[in-house]
Amino acid sequence: VYKFGKQGHGKVIAEVLNNPNLEPYIGLTFPATDIPTVARNLFALNRVRVIADATAEPAELYPGINPVAQRPLDLSRCVTRAVSPCHT
Repeated sequence: VYKFGKQGHGKVIAEVLNNPNLEPYIGLTFPATDIPTVARNLFALNRVRVIADATAEPAELYPGINPVAQRPLDLSRCVTRAVSPCHT
């Protein structure tokens, strides 16, 4: 669990490690610049994100343009999604 501070910095306040070979992040703090403002705003809007496979190739969505709104599909409230390029 990552908690944002008032100036945008963050701290890992909880985690579950199922692999003893992974380095724990609990207690680590990160500057606001580590998570872009757009991503930070999405995390505030949708507090749960599930990445089923961080190494999976993203799938293309069809249609790319919402036929009713005539705009790109809005995935900001999606729970299961691919990893954003800003995190890789």
